[in-house]
Amino acid sequence: MQTPAAPAVSMPAARGGDRWACGMLVLMASLPFLQPWHELPLTSFYAEWLAAVCGLLGMLFLLPRPAASPLLIPGITAAPLALMALALLQVAADQFAYGASGVLLALYLLWAAALAVTGRTLAAAMGTAPLLVRLAWALAAGGMVSALFGLLQYVGWWPAFGGLISTPQPVADYGVFGNLSQQNHFATYEALALAACAYLALADRLALRWAIAAAMVLLAALALSGSRSMLLYLAWMLAAAFLLLPLTGRLLHLRRWLLMAVLVMLVAVTVLATVARISPTALGPQLTRLVSPQDGAFGPRMFYWSHALRMFIAHPWLGVGFDGFALQLEAQLTAPAPFAVDQYAHNLPLQLMAAAGLPGLVALAVPVLLLVVRLYRQPRTMERLFVCGALGILLIHSMLEQPLYYAYFLGLAALFAGIADPSGRPLRANTVATLALVAMLVVAIKTARDHGAIREQFEGGEAAADVALRTRTLHHLRSFSLLAPLSELIGPEVFVPGDAPAAARRALNERVLRFAPTDEVAFRHAALLAEEGRMKDAQAQLQRAALAYPLSAPDFVARIDALAAVQPAVYGALAAYGHQLVRPQ
Repeated sequence: MQTPAAPAVSMPAARGGDRWACGMLVLMASLPFLQPWHELPLTSFYAEWLAAVCGLLGMLFLLPRPAASPLLIPGITAAPLALMALALLQVAADQFAYGASGVLLALYLLWAAALAVTGRTLAAAMGTAPLLVRLAWALAAGGMVSALFGLLQYVGWWPAFGGLISTPQPVADYGVFGNLSQQNHFATYEALALAACAYLALADRLALRWAIAAAMVLLAALALSGSRSMLLYLAWMLAAAFLLLPLTGRLLHLRRWLLMAVLVMLVAVTVLATVARISPTALGPQLTRLVSPQDGAFGPRMFYWSHALRMFIAHPWLGVGFDGFALQLEAQLTAPAPFAVDQYAHNLPLQLMAAAGLPGLVALAVPVLLLVVRLYRQPRTMERLFVCGALGILLIHSMLEQPLYYAYFLGLAALFAGIADPSGRPLRANTVATLALVAMLVVAIKTARDHGAIREQFEGGEAAADVALRTRTLHHLRSFSLLAPLSELIGPEVFVPGDAPAAARRALNERVLRFAPTDEVAFRHAALLAEEGRMKDAQAQLQRAALAYPLSAPDFVARIDALAAVQPAVYGALAAYGHQLVRPQ
């Protein structure tokens, strides 16, 4: 017996501004993931800048609002706003090496809160289903193009497209990553596209045959990414569909197919894992990596997670600071680090616990848990299934990586959370909101110009033709740019010349050490402390650097030897201590 169709619900006609806002959000869900430029010193800048500007323009088109359709503030905005307050408190408490880093973080979080407001307001004005259909088409189309880029990288045809496709790493060592320059990010975007295709098919917006064809392409790209998160994404999508699918009409029969899909997935993973164990080269590097989680998956994460817990236990109330994770990790080492020192815990809750203590965890956990409760009370609909599927994919990624550090994923998470949240308080301060968004857009445009200047100085280095111009440019960036830390990182000699007192050079290096604790900066800090006459501190810093970068230690100790040969009174004791640290065991 055929189930009668639900009566159509009439929605108010969307404003022209709402349609333009939706269009900009569609671009935010696709363009940042397809642009091919990833250059040092900020490889993600262009993608993040595109996401930020598209989001800001979408918010601006949403304004001004008529009195009958005000801005709506969903409850989930409490999370980014509370974290923003913590970031500003850390700036005031001088916990950031550079205040600009704290301001940039606060602006990121304010932008995320505004996107949640945008999602909630558009869902109320246009209807949740029409809005999600547009976003789903954007994700599906962007994911398909990204998948094709990845497949072209895999077969080696990417040079034929000029600079349209990013240069891949050797396939034998890495999975494909399309134009995202990171295989786990690529896999997450492909999983979001797969969820979007499923939603469009279930909502009768995409013919089943085309949905299956698209799914095959997306699954192939996911497998070739080599990202083990693929298995978790597929498991979540199947579980979410089984638990949240509306139990009406023909959808009841999908449960059988979902159960079959779960069984097929388990059998396929078991077979592939067995083949990989018997013959490691039989499946190729991507599939072998996919079904071999013990190879480099758990070890690094357990290393970072355990150190994050130690930081939280030692600093439960204030944390070590949003930019202090790497430096504190180095201080906690008691044996040579088996993995690279990182600034992130590769787990969002643990990162917040380490960086901002209990307030950071509460600021995220309470609003998210309240959102889960509100979603649980909502009726089963295709729309709830889609937003839960997308948010679950981003949550899984956040438990293993640091995706919300990147604007293109943070924006999607905030937008979907705002759409999903049924709560909403009206905000009628349209003028204030407009001025704030215009100011943020101006800051974004200025930051793009600053990035161009940073790129020029980074590529020119000390060989820049006009030294005076280089000096003026870097001083301006340090004083008036959100990218201020990069100015001292790429041109320290501009701010503190080589013949300046040791204390001044050490103070600058201390700031850079907190912002970017590379091996060069860490070992140089030990030498600067020795030059300043603080030999015990210098030896302690040399020990921390040797434990954090054991493979680099012999080379840097040799460089300290060279310094000691010229100035034995200054560096001799440090060189002798270095030989004790790196001597053969």
